[in-house]
Amino acid sequence: MNKILIAISTYQRHKTALKETIDFIRKYTKNFYDILICCDSPESFAYCHDLNYLCIGGESKGIARNKNRGISYFLKHPEYEYLFLLDDDCFPIKKGWDNWWINGYKSTGYHHFLFAPLNHYGKITNEKIFENYSVKYHELDGGCFMFCTRKCIETVGGFHPKFKRYGGEHSEFTERIARAKLIPAPKISLVGCEEWMDGWDWQVYSNRKERLLSDITQDDINTGLRIYMEIKKESNNQIFYEPNTK
Repeated sequence: MNKILIAISTYQRHKTALKETIDFIRKYTKNFYDILICCDSPESFAYCHDLNYLCIGGESKGIARNKNRGISYFLKHPEYEYLFLLDDDCFPIKKGWDNWWINGYKSTGYHHFLFAPLNHYGKITNEKIFENYSVKYHELDGGCFMFCTRKCIETVGGFHPKFKRYGGEHSEFTERIARAKLIPAPKISLVGCEEWMDGWDWQVYSNRKERLLSDITQDDINTGLRIYMEIKKESNNQIFYEPNTK
């Protein structure tokens, strides 16, 4: 049986979204797994530490560097075959969700997938059909959920070190995975993923609205997108970056 690491990024929602996500993971996961809580606030870290959760972080570093905490941990522990990067408001809703993504990789040979609910990430620009799966190509992308094989993470490393607060980091990350020829395009997911996963942002599960970082401003987003465009203009062919957590 596979052993997987499920790294959950959280910021100030340790008593609400995070608790529910952990409950769903425990209920629906079939493989041997560890849950690692990547805490981007002292309050979240203290809460998780007091409950004896496996947790790292504490100081607020922004979404890219907080996710890098999970990637760094994964790279240091070769016993894990697959990495699931989740925001604290994204969760499984069906038994065997982990095997469904893993078998998607085995069927397609693609080392990375996003969770893209139907009609959420713009129009579907292409679709490729395999024996048991179909892969959809999207106009837009998102980073609330990322499935990665060990080969994927060992090839590309972490999120680009220029990203700090929020915005654009997941796009640059998946573009490097595509440049490494581990996936055919940056914005791909598996058809039917909404049968296995859900999240507060899509309101399929409920009508609650609570964003990952409630104090994120438009300036933060604009800064992240500016950094993303600067990286693209550099025409840097570098694929691997050490996961910067500082």
